[in-house]
Amino acid sequence: MKKFIFLFLFLFIANFSLAQQETLAVDTSFGEDGIYTEENLFYGAFIVFEDKIYLGGDGGSLESPFFRLIRLNLNGTPDMTFNNSNYYVDYEQFDFSTYNDNFVNIVPQSDGKILAMTDEALFRLNADGSMDTSFGEQGIIQTPSNLNLNGGYKDGKIYRIYHYYEDGIGKMMMDRRNINGEIDVDYVVNGSIYFGFTNFCSNGSTEFFQNGDLLS
Repeated sequence: MKKFIFLFLFLFIANFSLAQQETLAVDTSFGEDGIYTEENLFYGAFIVFEDKIYLGGDGGSLESPFFRLIRLNLNGTPDMTFNNSNYYVDYEQFDFSTYNDNFVNIVPQSDGKILAMTDEALFRLNADGSMDTSFGEQGIIQTPSNLNLNGGYKDGKIYRIYHYYEDGIGKMMMDRRNINGEIDVDYVVNGSIYFGFTNFCSNGSTEFFQNGDLLS
């Protein structure tokens, strides 16, 4: 049975000088004494984007799991301007999942929209927290046959690294999608590139991205 854990977000301030590096200290003006706590979330991810903190994770019971995306102000307080004054957005996990789906990544776009990635789905939100219905099917793209590992955004294109099995062998791929979520068939071979065999491990997948941007 999967345990619930607490998901903590800490804000640290570091002071550096030419002579010495001082000890990191918790910024007690953030949240409560330097800590923001969201109870009963796990497998979290977070980013800082346009002076807001986005925090994502899995929650709920084993019978009714969901994903939650939270937006905080830089001082660690809930942003009540997000999603009609709720400060968070919840999504039910899908019935097609063959195991407990996990929150993977949060990718900011230059147009202010936010792409959220789980093991088996992509979601996109408008800047105000509402679902972007121009993306996929009503804001969601389901990827049940793949295991999403990482994602990025650059020059109006969405990149997704994922793992899948073929004839019992694990393989790693990256596809490129247009702004509406459709596969960009002009990219490499029908929109995707093959990296090689894997051992069901995401090691190496993050080296293609930095702060959500595809590295050249």
